[in-house]
Amino acid sequence: MVLDPKQGSRPMPVLIGVIVLAVLLVFGLTGGGPSNVSARRVLVVGDSLTEISENEVRQSLAAAGWRAVVDGRGGLSIGLWRPFVGGDTRFTRPDVAVVELGTNDCDLSCRPLAPDIDAIVKKLLDEGVHAIVWLNVQEDSPYPKHPRFVNQEIERAAVRWPQVSIVDLSGAFAGHPEWHTEDGIHFNEAGKLVYAQLILQALTAFPYAR
Repeated sequence: MVLDPKQGSRPMPVLIGVIVLAVLLVFGLTGGGPSNVSARRVLVVGDSLTEISENEVRQSLAAAGWRAVVDGRGGLSIGLWRPFVGGDTRFTRPDVAVVELGTNDCDLSCRPLAPDIDAIVKKLLDEGVHAIVWLNVQEDSPYPKHPRFVNQEIERAAVRWPQVSIVDLSGAFAGHPEWHTEDGIHFNEAGKLVYAQLILQALTAFPYAR
């Protein structure tokens, strides 16, 4: 199932606030994840998109009451992140995990991603994570070279694993070059705030005790 963004609560400049509001009006939250999860701690992992947005994501989640650990590692594919999943979850003990991976997959060739996705999901669940939010990859972007293949692999994983919900990162950023740097992939300052709000809104599906 798919989660789409709405507006979060983090203060921002008026112009950026208008931009974010427009996104959230276009993309509505459609559900996902077990509704009975009581989450206090969240682990956010990803590649360079998360790495450059760590401060924005962490501050946005903290302002909403989440105990967040954000671990972005530039250049990591889904498979390359597998060795880190155990250490991150044992350190964080998260109730919910947010995964932003796939941009560095399926470049020159596309191999099945299911084994690596399943290994990450299984490890997260084995370590006590109750729900996983996985952001799809941007299809209106130079990378990955074959984004639809990557997103189909993520979508199939959400069918295999009912604990996995998908957030439509691709839909949120499509047609918005003003939220990207010149490379068309990474987020500029406005884009980082939109990205943080996207994650925050996805987590509103999971009630937690303050």
